[in-house]
Amino acid sequence: MSTNTNSSADWVGSTRTMLLAWGLPHAALVAGLLVAAPARTAIWVVALAWMGVACILNARRCGRTHCRFTGPYYLVMIIPVLALGLAAVPVGLSGWLVLGAFMILGDKTIWWATERARGRFSETAETIIMRTVPTRRGAIRGILQTVAKLSCLAG
Repeated sequence: MSTNTNSSADWVGSTRTMLLAWGLPHAALVAGLLVAAPARTAIWVVALAWMGVACILNARRCGRTHCRFTGPYYLVMIIPVLALGLAAVPVGLSGWLVLGAFMILGDKTIWWATERARGRFSETAETIIMRTVPTRRGAIRGILQTVAKLSCLAG
C-alpha cells in the first residue's frame, strides 16, 4: 500500500468519513455509559478497536502524524476497559467516567503534541525508503558505476 503525505487522502478532512470512523464510535462510548457494565464493556471495546484501526489505516493512507500514535493508543486502552468490565478493578460508574475522561485527555494530548512536533503530515520510514531507494534498473546502474569507479581506482 502506498502512503501519500497529503490532505486529499486524509479521512480526518472528510466530514462523512470523520463521522463514520470516529464520530460514531465516540457516540457509542457515551451511549455505553447508559447501559450495564457488561454491555458497556462490549460497546467500548468495539468502539476503541474501530477507532484504533481507523487511525492506523488513515496513517498509512495519508501520513497523518497523530494517527500513528492515537491508533495504537486506542487499542491499548482496551486493556483498562476489559479490567473494569471484568471487575478485575471494582468501580462504579464514576470509574468509567474517569477512564473515559483519561481516554479523551490522552487522545487530545497525543493529537496536539505529535502534530505540533512533527506537523500534520509526516513521512514514515516506509515512505522515506520508497522515495530514496532507487528502482531496480537505477540500482543496477548505480552498482555498475560504483564497481567501475572502484576498478579504476584499483588499477
